Amino acid sequence: MKQGLIPQEARLEIKYTATEIEYHRIFHWIKHHPYGFFIHYPDRIINNIYFDSQDYSSFWETLSGFSSRTKVRYRWYGDSFFSEHGILEFKNRKNHYTWKDSYKLSINLLNKNTDWATFLKILKGSLTHEARCRFQENPAPILINSYNRNYFIDRDQAIRITLDTGLKIFDQRYSSSPNLSRKAILPFSVILELKFSENKRDQIAQIFKEMPISMSRNSKYVFGVRGIRGD
Repeated sequence: MKQGLIPQEARLEIKYTATEIEYHRIFHWIKHHPYGFFIHYPDRIINNIYFDSQDYSSFWETLSGFSSRTKVRYRWYGDSFFSEHGILEFKNRKNHYTWKDSYKLSINLLNKNTDWATFLKILKGSLTHEARCRFQENPAPILINSYNRNYFIDRDQAIRITLDTGLKIFDQRYSSSPNLSRKAILPFSVILELKFSENKRDQIAQIFKEMPISMSRNSKYVFGVRGIRGD
């Protein structure tokens, strides 16, 4: 795909945030919405390692609202911090459109004996040349986060909702090996994301006019960096 083009599979994404005390009210609102949202996938825990450049270029681009930007993360699922399978993702965003370039890795990157130098050496050696070049632009592990996600979809299977709670963030900036014990102190929050295709764009405002929380710019990575930096 040519640089700057939005692929056909890209989706529009809107985020809402609220305090975690609002979770049950939001969950009830989704379950009783006229569009018939139902559970699309079992709840699961999502874990990510976020990477950036030494001068936090990805952080500043997101914070400044650059129309085109990419986040780099290594993602795995489940309640264990030591998974044998993960996915390196380049999450691309152009305006409100998002899409991912993903590379599944069936190698044991993260275990109790892992240090960051070994992790990065194995990771880079497992990537294609193109992916390795892209990764080199943001090669520094900045933080690990973990949260629980609920999945919903409407009866037409055209609009997806995810609901994230229990966010934990671990600072990796000054650690030679993954820090999985010292958490950042952060306020509890719930993050709701709407994901939908272009043909639903004009209907979204009407469909969600009674949303019990307000739309806001939100990035778990920006939130996490601010938390570990004490901003």
